[in-house]
Amino acid sequence: VGSEMCIRDRLFTGARGGWLDRVSVDLEALRYPGELVHLERLFEDAHFRTAYVQSARDRALRTTSKNLDAQVGINATELHPTLMPLPFRALEHVVQKLGFQGKVRLWVHNAENLSAFVTEDSGVVTVHFSSGLLEALDEQELQIVIAHEIGHVLFGHQELAMRVQGTNMSEATQAEYFALRRHQELSTDRVGMLVSDKPESAFLVQAMLKTGIRKRELFGETSAIVAHAKEEVANLRKRTLTDRMLDTHPYLSIRTVALDAFASSQLLRDLRAHGKCTAPEEAFLELSRFLEVPVAKVSSDDAEAAKRMFLALAALQLAEADGSTSAREARNMALLDPAIAPVLHEVLAWSHARRHVEILSRSRAVRRSFSVPEREQLMVKLLGVVRSDNVVMYAESDRFVQLGGLLDIDTPTFQKLVDKLYKSSRF
Repeated sequence: VGSEMCIRDRLFTGARGGWLDRVSVDLEALRYPGELVHLERLFEDAHFRTAYVQSARDRALRTTSKNLDAQVGINATELHPTLMPLPFRALEHVVQKLGFQGKVRLWVHNAENLSAFVTEDSGVVTVHFSSGLLEALDEQELQIVIAHEIGHVLFGHQELAMRVQGTNMSEATQAEYFALRRHQELSTDRVGMLVSDKPESAFLVQAMLKTGIRKRELFGETSAIVAHAKEEVANLRKRTLTDRMLDTHPYLSIRTVALDAFASSQLLRDLRAHGKCTAPEEAFLELSRFLEVPVAKVSSDDAEAAKRMFLALAALQLAEADGSTSAREARNMALLDPAIAPVLHEVLAWSHARRHVEILSRSRAVRRSFSVPEREQLMVKLLGVVRSDNVVMYAESDRFVQLGGLLDIDTPTFQKLVDKLYKSSRF
């Protein structure tokens, strides 16, 4: 177990060889919060840990230059500054902005599509472009793509992918792994925006790569792209995402909204000004609900377990909404369900980021398994936690409404309950 945890910790802090130590920017602060939550979940799976630890590391991770040349064949060419200076100017800019200490090679593949990927061998990073992408993007846009791809190596994504390649995962573990990969893309999207001379170009680059459209004039202004993405995300709340369970990349709208939140964040301002984060990030975790593992068919036992977990997580959110947890709140949390005590003990050890992601997952299971009246009764139970101190704060009422939204409760009786709660609330 010690060696397993050591390996996991190395992935938490970057790839093998200390990749994050090779940059001067605090890239770990850029990692999207949900990514670490899913990595932690994966390593809780004993089969996954065993497969990871026992994988033939050197054979799985090492793709020698000779092997790489054989794989890409005659349809790929390694670029040199004298042959094609523009992508190397973009690379030099990225290396300087990140303070990256390492060797980076650039290859172009003879393909019309707009695509890029990254490989790593013996400490050498290789960024691969399609010829269509090189023809379509300008220097500032290439900065975004190069930084995004190098980010996958810096964060340890490349090592994890190679380590689990060919692993026989269960359906649940596989879904968890692909949810992790969707979060990884949001992490590396941030790296691209951080280093670019024109960070607003990140929105256009995402749209071009997703649609394959090269003509910039066909796209609207950045504000229009973001506004459309927000509308799309709002519509996602009404749709099931089960068919996207094995997607490696999030919806374009989700990536756009996540970038928009990052563009106006204190985190980005701190990293640009100081190279590090001066305060903990207020995580943009609302989007995690669309990156999570979709809920499949749930057995009655699983449904009851999901209900208890939801109650425990929701009760903690309500108890902590006013900044402290009283003895009465703790007592009323224990009364929510006869079997809730061990669940509360478990979730208290989780980070706030994990609690947030887990409650999104459990709320979907509850919505799938219980009727609206049954879900409404759960919220009535939680009302006891809110009123534990006989003084209801507006923050507690707001959180109560948010939890009701997670369970998709919009009945007249619930609305009356909420109205009454707000009338008795204080600042």
